[in-house]
Amino acid sequence: MEKAIILAEDNMGHARLIEKNLKRGGLQGKVTHFTDGRQVLDFLTGAEKKETEVKIDNTVVLLDLNMPIMNGFQVLQSVKSDPTMKSIHVVVMTTTDDPSEIQRCYDLGCDLALTKPVEYTSFAQTIQKLAQDLNKM
Repeated sequence: MEKAIILAEDNMGHARLIEKNLKRGGLQGKVTHFTDGRQVLDFLTGAEKKETEVKIDNTVVLLDLNMPIMNGFQVLQSVKSDPTMKSIHVVVMTTTDDPSEIQRCYDLGCDLALTKPVEYTSFAQTIQKLAQDLNKM
């Protein structure tokens, strides 16, 4: 079954690289991109009410932490504290390697926290591996 991938990333360059490498990694699913956390929550709660093609139990959110309007921590906390959305898989992707921030993500309920490598080849390989892992979820 195909996944509904919600990509929350305000850096357009990162977003393009992520989408391209998810496809290269064989991701089976549609990617919907948002540039701030408020858009993500509006989409998830709106999709639920309208019963569009997005099925909550088949949705994965790829979440950047540093976004405008509503940051990734706020989105993660909102998703995981809402009984209708808490089954959504959330993968945090961030540039930070601060162990306390990574731990905070896990404490809030993320399924996986990845540090985005700075070097292009490593970044591409990390995202391609993630695509393979997402297909197994």
